[in-house]
Amino acid sequence: MKSKPLPPPSARAGAGFRYEDQVGAFFAFCLLTERPVVLGLSPLLRIDFQLDEGGQLGVDDVVLTLSDGAETLRVFLSLRSGQQFRSNRFPADFVGAAWAVLGNGADLVGLITRDVPSTVRPRLDELLNEARVQTPSDLAQRIPAGGTTRKSLWASLEAPAGMKADLDTNPGRLLSRLMVIELDFGTVASQHEVEALRRCGEALRDPLHADALWHELQVLVSEVRV
Repeated sequence: MKSKPLPPPSARAGAGFRYEDQVGAFFAFCLLTERPVVLGLSPLLRIDFQLDEGGQLGVDDVVLTLSDGAETLRVFLSLRSGQQFRSNRFPADFVGAAWAVLGNGADLVGLITRDVPSTVRPRLDELLNEARVQTPSDLAQRIPAGGTTRKSLWASLEAPAGMKADLDTNPGRLLSRLMVIELDFGTVASQHEVEALRRCGEALRDPLHADALWHELQVLVSEVRV
């Protein structure tokens, strides 16, 4: 069967359409092969693209529904191909959207980007890990004793003014529900694209068709997202 070409850029949403297609294709492959997107997460049950529920959620490039049979979670993701951590801070528009998602009852919220600077990743991982085992108030008390990068990351996660009065806006609450995933699709030597092709080859009787499967998944995602 002849592969269909990807739709032209003008027919697809956003400047990062190529990146979103590749990330979406990766998720679709995980769904089809019943593999977790990230180790430790429950299997994928459903993928929704650009799910704008009344224009209130803001982080809706991809919404993953995860289920282990006993519990179902919805993860709202923002896909961003450009550099996101300038001056060791989360982008303000993402933070505002993330808080809005939590205010509407989302289980988890995530940022997917090609690269997190090496100066930021270790401190970010520390905060994410600590937020999962400490209360937001306990974590907040320890921030002043941390380094400059930790303080900058923490400060950048403060809730915007005007959030619901009954919502706990301690940055630790957002951290405890936050995922930051690096997927380097679109880079010159993309490790994740090599891994995606390897997985596609393993899933087929003839591994030589791995490129065709990976392409078709991107075509499918591009058509669903438009």
